[in-house]
Amino acid sequence: MQGNQIRKNTAEAVIHNDINSYPFLNIPMIINEKDGVIYEVLIIGFHNDDAVAMITTDGFATTRVNAPIVTVKNNDGSLQIYRLPLELEYWVLSCMYAASEGKNPFPCKVAFGIIDTKFFCGIQMKRSAYSADLPSKEIA
Repeated sequence: MQGNQIRKNTAEAVIHNDINSYPFLNIPMIINEKDGVIYEVLIIGFHNDDAVAMITTDGFATTRVNAPIVTVKNNDGSLQIYRLPLELEYWVLSCMYAASEGKNPFPCKVAFGIIDTKFFCGIQMKRSAYSADLPSKEIA
């Protein structure tokens, strides 16, 4: 019966038990930081389950306990949880650390892109006082 229960995060987006139930966030190849696709990000964090998940990415599989995820408000107002590439897990950790220090940037708009095989995440803050302390830029 536990498998049929619906769980929701603080933004009220449905949490699935299987990480592979989430689509990947569309992150395009871009020329420079200005060209990144902008998402309204409400929450970031990690999907975890009591069991070790088998995560599939483009034909190869890896075993992980935690996988980075993001809750996005879509243009139609709906909420959706997306998987982030494993390369962004340190960015997620950095944002979570900033939040633990009282500098939570979310909800906010975030620009995502891939520049020369490196992932870019740029937080667009309304409160510029925090912008110097928050992680953004290219991530190897």
